[in-house]
Amino acid sequence: MVYTCKICGKQLKTKRGLNSPQHKNSKRHQRALKRRKTQEKLRNALEREKVRYKMILYIALTQIDEPNFSKIINFATSFGIKTADMINIVLRKIKEGDLQYHISEHPKLKRIYEIILDNLSEFKEYPTTLNAREAFNIFKDLDFQGVYEMVEFFKDLHNKYPTMLSLSSSEIDGPPDLITFKRIFPESILFTPSGRWDL
Repeated sequence: MVYTCKICGKQLKTKRGLNSPQHKNSKRHQRALKRRKTQEKLRNALEREKVRYKMILYIALTQIDEPNFSKIINFATSFGIKTADMINIVLRKIKEGDLQYHISEHPKLKRIYEIILDNLSEFKEYPTTLNAREAFNIFKDLDFQGVYEMVEFFKDLHNKYPTMLSLSSSEIDGPPDLITFKRIFPESILFTPSGRWDL
């Protein structure tokens, strides 16, 4: 029977060999141990950073009058947090049910956010630009008859909420075929923490 060290991956013939000073003091094992400790420190640092972001978001929600997206982002960036990081935290807290937002003016806007939350891997960076075909595939649940109808819908949305998204062309003087999501949430949408808030 062969026993494998969980730290360095070395295979030994006996279980006692895994705990032997010879194995534990070997260069291979020590290097792997150091690498693992470094990775753990990095993971812990990232986790602490995420908790800090969530705490700052919570403070923003409870201290700012009428906390909309721009106010939350401005508050967070004053602490040195990147806009994209705070956008991701906001989206994740919505998805986890810790953060609520209220929409009354546009019937399809809530559905757009639900789709974005279901496709967070497509919205890792901000601004996020999608070509018309990518956008059509992501937002297919909105039942557009075709790409043209979808582009017209997002044009109307841009006219109503210019800070949320913009449209442009991939060709000089061509029709709009690129949709760029900028601040995502218009100024009129206000946020509140839900009854439960998990850091």
